[in-house]
Amino acid sequence: MWHKTTRKFVLSTRNAFAIIAFNVVVRCFLYLNGPVVKDKGASKMKDTPKSLMGKVKGESADSSSTTTSKNLGNCGKLLVIVGMPGAGKSVAVEHLRGKGWSVVHFGGITMRELEKRGLAVNESNERAIREELRKTHGMEAFAKLSLNDIQKGLSKGPTVVDGLYSWSEYKFLRNKLSNRFCVVAVFTPKHIRYERLMTRKVRPLSYEEAEARDFAEIENLEKGGPIAVADYTIQNAESLENLYSKIDSLLDSLSQRK
Repeated sequence: MWHKTTRKFVLSTRNAFAIIAFNVVVRCFLYLNGPVVKDKGASKMKDTPKSLMGKVKGESADSSSTTTSKNLGNCGKLLVIVGMPGAGKSVAVEHLRGKGWSVVHFGGITMRELEKRGLAVNESNERAIREELRKTHGMEAFAKLSLNDIQKGLSKGPTVVDGLYSWSEYKFLRNKLSNRFCVVAVFTPKHIRYERLMTRKVRPLSYEEAEARDFAEIENLEKGGPIAVADYTIQNAESLENLYSKIDSLLDSLSQRK
């Protein structure tokens, strides 16, 4: 009994340190680099954190404008939105949808599988389906199963992917799409994320469920990798209007690059 208790304590401690270390790394990264990270392969930053912050605090891009006819510099016509639960990924994606972007939602695969099996839509069943699909198709499962939808979207114009989790999914897309896309991480402090998750109207989570989801996604789904190597990071701890302004400023900046 003593050995079992000790083992549980050690595992719990390791998990706690893993979460703490991940948050410390992200916070230090944001402090040092600001909301924009240098482009892939670039030898220096084309927009310094100070200059971009000036754009974000100033007038945002015209919300009625669209980038559907433009390339986004080194990003081609594809953005991949990543972040922890409750960070605001879906809100960012819907903002882009409103600008005429095609949207590919990896989570749609999970929802269809739940419906197919007649299972209730809840956190436990969703997590089980996600992990089962990755065991069956590999850790790149959702990218692999969504590749045709991504290519169809790109044939029409700018496309955004919502729901990329694993490092393997990231590497799969890099290989299949010749690295012509950018990853945008939406970052929000944990206490704000959990408050959002507990009060949202669709599939609300308790504090314990939110924490368990963080642990599962970091430990079982390699979620930290794509967030750590994101090309751009947007902080989302304020209003929706503030988030929209930052997204519009980023799009404007990207569309001006060659």
